[in-house]
Amino acid sequence: MVYIYALMSGQLVLYVGKTKQFKIRERVHRNRKSTCASRYIPDYTDWTMKVLEETTDALGPQREQYFYDSLKPLYNELRPGQTHTEYRQTDAYKSITKAYKQTDAYKITQKVTRQTESRKAYMKALEQTDARKEYKKAYRQRKKLKSVQD
Repeated sequence: MVYIYALMSGQLVLYVGKTKQFKIRERVHRNRKSTCASRYIPDYTDWTMKVLEETTDALGPQREQYFYDSLKPLYNELRPGQTHTEYRQTDAYKSITKAYKQTDAYKITQKVTRQTESRKAYMKALEQTDARKEYKKAYRQRKKLKSVQD
């Protein structure tokens, strides 16, 4: 048995999905640290989870697609049955990505990433120096000596 459900705020449909375990899925949606699409729903929005239909496992994807198309939920990231790779090829994803790349948040993220990668390169070069190898060797010897003394 599969439940087709909707997260609703009044008459507004926020999300449409399917699950076999209704109560557990509701807890996941209510968890603000969750990685599901409901994390995009603002905290101040009061929503309820409503069963739209109970169906068989085989018909679940088709029925979810039907409700997705007819109700047009606001916060579904992907169409039912759509992979992330397919989503990344859509015009909607490309326009969102293009807009994000023009924001300050993106520029800061890129700067931090570059710094991290240059730090990794520095640490890799440091690990290969003779002085570092000698330090590690001496450290291991001190540690071994200390364990023998105890």
